Amino acid sequence: ADTVVNATGSSGSYDVGGGSIGHAGSLSVTGGATLKMTNTGTDVANPEYKNCTIINKDGESVKYGNEGKILPTLLLSVAPTSSLALPGELTLTATLSGAVSGNSGKTITFTAKDESCDKTTNSSGVAVYTITNPPQGTYTFGATFEGDGQNNSVTATEITGYTVNLGIQSGFDIIDPGVKTYGDSDFSLRATGGQSTGGTSFSVPSGNGVLNVEANGSVKIIGAGTVTVTATKDGDRTYKQATATREITVARRDIAHVTVNVTGGRVYTGSQLQPVFEVKDGSLAITTGDYTCSYGPNVNAGTGTGSITFAGQQNYTGTKTIRFDIEKHPLSSAVITLESSSYPHTGGEIKPAVTKVEVDGITVLPTEYDVGYANNINEGTATATITAKADGNFMGSASTTYTITGNNHSSGSSGGSGSDGSSSSTGDRTYDAKKGWVSARTGIITGTGSGYSKWLQDENGWKLQYADGTMAAGVSVAADDGRTYERLTWELINGAWYAFGADGYAESGLIFDPDLGGTFYIDINTGMKTGWQMIDGKWYYFNPISDGKRGIMFTDAWIDGWYVDKDGIWNGEAKKD
Repeated sequence: ADTVVNATGSSGSYDVGGGSIGHAGSLSVTGGATLKMTNTGTDVANPEYKNCTIINKDGESVKYGNEGKILPTLLLSVAPTSSLALPGELTLTATLSGAVSGNSGKTITFTAKDESCDKTTNSSGVAVYTITNPPQGTYTFGATFEGDGQNNSVTATEITGYTVNLGIQSGFDIIDPGVKTYGDSDFSLRATGGQSTGGTSFSVPSGNGVLNVEANGSVKIIGAGTVTVTATKDGDRTYKQATATREITVARRDIAHVTVNVTGGRVYTGSQLQPVFEVKDGSLAITTGDYTCSYGPNVNAGTGTGSITFAGQQNYTGTKTIRFDIEKHPLSSAVITLESSSYPHTGGEIKPAVTKVEVDGITVLPTEYDVGYANNINEGTATATITAKADGNFMGSASTTYTITGNNHSSGSSGGSGSDGSSSSTGDRTYDAKKGWVSARTGIITGTGSGYSKWLQDENGWKLQYADGTMAAGVSVAADDGRTYERLTWELINGAWYAFGADGYAESGLIFDPDLGGTFYIDINTGMKTGWQMIDGKWYYFNPISDGKRGIMFTDAWIDGWYVDKDGIWNGEAKKD
């Protein structure tokens, strides 16, 4: 019968002497007891004990398999643990222990994915398998000792889920292309760094408005601004794809580079000129969005008196002012208005005042022309000609005519018939007992002979002595509020109005008439002025129309598009359309 030895109990040691268990016998341990079988002999290489541990004479524990061979232990490890980032190497280490006849010189078969490799253990029972730059992926590693005549085969516990990852390329960057300005030539981008064998390509966001970039790095500047350029270096079996970005700024171009051709009208109009122009910058596309423009006063004629200033925006910066000539306006078609179209013959030159000149809708100020007269003494048709001043805004001349009529007066008539205040009429002239000869059109006719009023001058000014020997003079009167003021006496003399103060002297310059409620301007030589007049370097306008307020200065008003302020002075602004 088989010999069975059972060791039971939680403590105690059972010692079975060598040879006491037969070939088919068995040893078992239960309840945590310890069973030790001591072989008193010296040879335990071929025991007849199956699946039991025998403590040899040296106290070493030897495990036997079913075939009576030793079952060694095999451990497997990997470094680095859990994963590897390429490039690099991983090392599999297998450690064999408990083999009969020692652990060295044994063949260990390593497996990694679908590949295997045999390595021999060293004196410490260690075998090493190193893999350099393994392909990316997930791995299961194994190690097996196939055994020999004294040792059973043994397989180490597999290592599963080990990952090999592509490496990250380092130092990959876009080389700074340097300072760029709108209008610069095309250029190329280059990259540096990175370790893969893959190619490099470049890109920018679509519609960025700054750069057009080809994949090969060719660049065309299409606008000013800042854009982010991306470079991509493809990966390979070792490295991941790498990217790099760089902001590239294209500076705005100085607008001084543009050329401007003024093509619009440049003839004086009395208003600000805003001529049409054409802007170019070589082969660059420049649009109205690249600049704003402002016009100078652009009123007066002359060389370089017109200007346009351009201020860059969008793709341009800075300012540029171009100048152009404003041509003088011809007077040839001017319409000239005189104070009257007909004047009585006086025997002297008749020079009617020009009240208005207009050409092509433009009011021509008196400072713009000189007036000349021809055939203006005798009866008939006389001519008034205006000629543009050399330093003005007009050129050429224009003329108009007026009539000098006969009067049928006999210069020898006398008799003192007017001494009683009565009057007599001869032709166009009437004789007044006080004032002498007068005209319904031109008023008092002065002269040196009998029957004429005459001008007298002293150190204080001019006075008018009537034909009867009395003097023209205003009076001092009391106003309703008790104040005293000077009431002027107005006389039409030789076709011109004059005002006389209470002292009998003719007024001159700017004067205010309280009774008429306005300011007038009198030139002592030519009388009351109308229309535009320059006084002490300032322009004023006096009513030229015989509407009961003729000669009164305009204030706070627009005259033919020109504005005069509350003091009657033109404010210097250009004419308004």
